[in-house]
Amino acid sequence: MYEVNLKTRNNMPFSELSKKFPGLLIYRWCNSAVDYLEFYGKQYEIDRIRALLPEFVESLNTNIVSESNARGRLSVMVSCRCSVHNSAIRILESKNCLWQAPVIYRGGYERINAVAFNESDLQELFESLSSIGEVSLERKTRLEPESLHDVYLIPISSLLGKMTEKQLGILREAIRKGYFSTPRKTTVEELAEGEGISESTMQEHMSKGINKLLGSMEPYINLMLEYRKNLMEEHSGE
Repeated sequence: MYEVNLKTRNNMPFSELSKKFPGLLIYRWCNSAVDYLEFYGKQYEIDRIRALLPEFVESLNTNIVSESNARGRLSVMVSCRCSVHNSAIRILESKNCLWQAPVIYRGGYERINAVAFNESDLQELFESLSSIGEVSLERKTRLEPESLHDVYLIPISSLLGKMTEKQLGILREAIRKGYFSTPRKTTVEELAEGEGISESTMQEHMSKGINKLLGSMEPYINLMLEYRKNLMEEHSGE
């Protein structure tokens, strides 16, 4: 079993869209019922792609389910019309491979993280993707079957969704400035001074943020402990 990072450039619809708007960063999630897309970039590019969307979805013979627009970001959900003829991820699935959302597009390139279960599936995938454009393997890691759960990321909202923007910002600065390093490279007082708040307020924001983060991590900590416990029990019985 292998985890692979693929970089492709082809004439599939979303790759073509990325070629027309090379400055935009595009994230794509697909569950075979809907495609959810997020576009990030300069506002004039967001305005341009928003104006083009009706023509784009019509070319896919689909329709827009919902749309949300904010400065520098556009989120769109469309009904899925993906097939092996218009989507690299459907080609990947047809070769017995798993893919990890989101697929990322920038400058006309499509980046996909995937899991191939054997060398022959991976070879067939490369041949199919090569037949429609460029494909390169940026990373390949061998996986043991029981480690597959490590490939798929914990949703960010599960870990950070309960934290306020202020708490997130303060923890980011604390990490960047070395508060959690050993030895520490800064103090709560220095962090507070940089934020223009009192030391006690800084400590309160940090404590609440850390408590929320650790609370969100508890289910995943329990899962890992149970996983390791089961491994130890299996090995002790050998």
